[in-house]
Amino acid sequence: MDLIAHTLLPVRESGILIARLGDLFIYYESKTSKMHMLHSEKLAKIFDELGIGEGSLALHRSQEASSIIRRMFGSHDNARRVHYLLKQLGWFQEVEGQYFWRLWEDPSSGLSYISIYKKTSGGLEEVARVPPSVPEGLYTSSRGGAVVTREHVKEENEGTYFTRTKGWL
Repeated sequence: MDLIAHTLLPVRESGILIARLGDLFIYYESKTSKMHMLHSEKLAKIFDELGIGEGSLALHRSQEASSIIRRMFGSHDNARRVHYLLKQLGWFQEVEGQYFWRLWEDPSSGLSYISIYKKTSGGLEEVARVPPSVPEGLYTSSRGGAVVTREHVKEENEGTYFTRTKGWL
């Protein structure tokens, strides 16, 4: 799962794939303290074929694939090139609507979980609650906020995913 998170999805080495909800993929980037959401019917089909159902995927960090990624790609940056190639082929779409997230702690168990909300005409509607499998210490700088429903694109950096040689030499 960790290998998929850092290649097919744009999750940085320090980020974490939180959950899959149908064809929505939710991940957290500790570098920016932002939660992201992407839509991909094609990737959802691959997950289905691999037997990876909906729900929490956060425990992929317990079986990190860093050594495999470095052997195969040279670096996590190079591994993310796979996602950018798939993005150019139209595999990912922006998510419609506004979403928000909040990290909650269950006082009775001390475990944490994440709620995802969609803004509707009637207010905020909870659309998902990721079970208490959030790795300890993941959320140190943020406990909630808006979900980024489009990929961050900094035009001057876009091409670097295809021209950098970091880890390849």
